[in-house]
This record gives sequence, C-alpha cells and structure tokens, in this order.
Amino acid sequence: MHPLISFVIALLCAWAFRRKNSGDDLALYRYLAAVGVALLPYTDIFLKLFGIGPYLQLHHGLTWSVFIAPVWALAVSFGVSEFARRRHQKRVAWQHLFPSTLGTFAVVWFLSVLTMEGVQPFSPLWDGRLAFGVLYRFDFIVLGLTTLSLVLGLLFRGWQRDIARLGLFSILIYILAATTFHWKAHSFGSNYAKALNLADSEIYALPQPLSPFNWRLIVVEATGRVHDTFVNINRDEALTVAEGATRAYRIQALYKPPHKAVWRIYRRYGRRGMDQEQQAVVRQAWHALAASPFRWQSRYGVFVRFTDPPNNACIMFRDLRSEGARKDERGIFLVCKEPDTGEYAFFREDDESFKRLKSLL
Repeated sequence: MHPLISFVIALLCAWAFRRKNSGDDLALYRYLAAVGVALLPYTDIFLKLFGIGPYLQLHHGLTWSVFIAPVWALAVSFGVSEFARRRHQKRVAWQHLFPSTLGTFAVVWFLSVLTMEGVQPFSPLWDGRLAFGVLYRFDFIVLGLTTLSLVLGLLFRGWQRDIARLGLFSILIYILAATTFHWKAHSFGSNYAKALNLADSEIYALPQPLSPFNWRLIVVEATGRVHDTFVNINRDEALTVAEGATRAYRIQALYKPPHKAVWRIYRRYGRRGMDQEQQAVVRQAWHALAASPFRWQSRYGVFVRFTDPPNNACIMFRDLRSEGARKDERGIFLVCKEPDTGEYAFFREDDESFKRLKSLL
C-alpha cells in the first residue's frame, strides 16, 4: 500500500480505536503513535544506501514481519510516551497506546497484503510473499473512503470514533467487492486459456491504476509462452482517444472490454527461430533468476536479447509490468553465468548502467 494511504488510514485508526467518541485527552499522542507505526515499515527504503540488491531482497520484508510488528508497536508506544513526558511534562502510559498502535499496524499490514506487491509476513524465517492482488497499490477508492471519513469526523467531532469505524467497515465492504472483480478477471483469463487449450497454464489477474475495474491478465504456458492483455471488466465499448486527450484518459483507453481484448504473446525462453542450444541457455538463466531472492521483482519477466557486459555473456529479461512505465529500466534484469565458477550473477538496469545484485541469503 502507498505510504500516503497508510498515513490517512493511521489517522482514521487513531479515532477508531478510541474507547469513546469524545473527550480523549490522549488524542495527539494517539495520532503520533498511529502515524509512526503505520509509516515505520516503509523505512526499508533506506536499504538503498547499501545498494540496490539489499533493497530488492528486503523490500516489504523484515519491516513487515508479523514477528517484528509487536516490537514496532511497543517501540512507537514507548517513544510517544517519552515524548509526552519530556516535551509536554505529561504522563502518558505506553500501555494505553499499545493496543491501538498494534491495531493500526494490523490494518495497514492487511491492506498491504491485498496489493499486488504484498509483504513477506514471516521474514526472516521465510522469504515467501503474501500478495492477493485485490487492490492496486495506490487505490483511489480506499483513499477516497478514508478521506471522506476524516472530513465527516472533523465536521461531527462528537461522533469521531463511530464515523471512523464506519469508514473502516466501508473499506472492508469495498475490499469484498474488489475480490469479486478479481475473480471475474481471473475467470476471463481462465476462459481464454481453455478456449486456446493452453493446458497447465498459470493465470494471474493484476489490479491496475485509476479504476477497480481495470485489470491486467497474464497467462503463462508451461512451454514458456506468456500471454498478456489489459481489460476493463465493466466496459462494453473501447474508449476512443482524441487528439489532446489527457494522460489519465489515454491510460484508461488501454483497458479494453473483455470481448475486444488485445492479447500480446511473448516467449520467455527465446524468440522463434533460435536454436535449441540458445533456448536451453535462456531457460537455465530464467530458472536461476526465478530461484533467486530477486524473483519477486522479476516474476513476469520475458526474454529480450543476449547482451555482453564485460567478461560475461548475459541474457536480458524484462518484467512485463515495467513496460511503458516512466522508469522502465527498473524492470530490466541481466542474468550472467560466471565463466570461472559456472554460477549465476544478477544485474538490474538503473540510470542506464547495470548494477550487480548481491544476494544476502
């Protein structure tokens, strides 16, 4: 989930976890504790100081672990308690802040699990990721419902707790609706695979920006062919892009009605016409990348070309999710086989130069 949405969710949780509607003398400190614990997991961005490799491996990892969550809540509650004592000479017991602080983390964590990126809930014991792909990272509906609840709470201060709880409940209802959208999009991908007799295919429905009806379908065949399309599951006719249309409208126009979906087909293990030896090299490189700690950032990668950085013959893969992005180089990965050891090294393109990704595991 985007940090901005986590921030406003934290403000709403500070109201929702009150014991009563009004007269809360800990309001300021509840705000500080809620916002602090909601934003603290995003501090993993500072891992970039140690290189792109550690960041990609641990992003949405250890700081989101359920083992660390109580520690975060306890640390923030105690820190706010000390702030109140030293700055305002006010005694605020950390025990009074801890339950609502831990509850705020739980809400933000739950919303993040529902996104396409997900989190690693049992890090560092297991680097598996929970990512249900129901919500887009910057979901406008979640942001809108939260903001509306905050505005109503400011207008009707005597009912802030109840309004906040109603706001969280409305977000839950929206999540249930978005889950049905996910099933509908996934069903469309399944029907496509069945129509083409694509046996043993893996089907992914990825939420997209601007609308909960926008979805990206990726169908991966066992042979390595990857089918990709954008659809709007609630649209009957395709949008026509006129000259001078806004960027948002152009993005919306990419998502076609299901019956007019345009499928693009890629070959994960090499282009048609490549000899079997080359395809075997590409296949081995892909499986090495898929088994690496960087598989979460490259899982929808497809073969681009062979390249030759210094001292290595390398294979370039592009994650389909990065196509058309403003910083599309973030989705380009190199897999190189070391000539001396026979082991694989991984690189990612960033600022027009390939940076080595060093494994911490």
